[in-house]
Amino acid sequence: YSPAGGMRTANHDLWFVDEQGKSLSDCMGDLCDIEFLIRKAYSVSEPGIVKFEVENKYTKVEMPGIIEVGLIVREAEK
Repeated sequence: YSPAGGMRTANHDLWFVDEQGKSLSDCMGDLCDIEFLIRKAYSVSEPGIVKFEVENKYTKVEMPGIIEVGLIVREAEK
């Protein structure tokens, strides 16, 4: 959601293991980090707070062990 109230949506498939079953995450003990590029070109022209919503569209698929989802936002390289 943009500061002006506009909304953009996108569906993404996030893979946690590769085709051979090898984990794509970086783990330290019980905590694992994995990064996915969600949107490369997204600009915000008005000042304010931008809100992101993450939703599991596969509600019938159990995902044990996922405790938290974080978001890293970086300024684009010029």
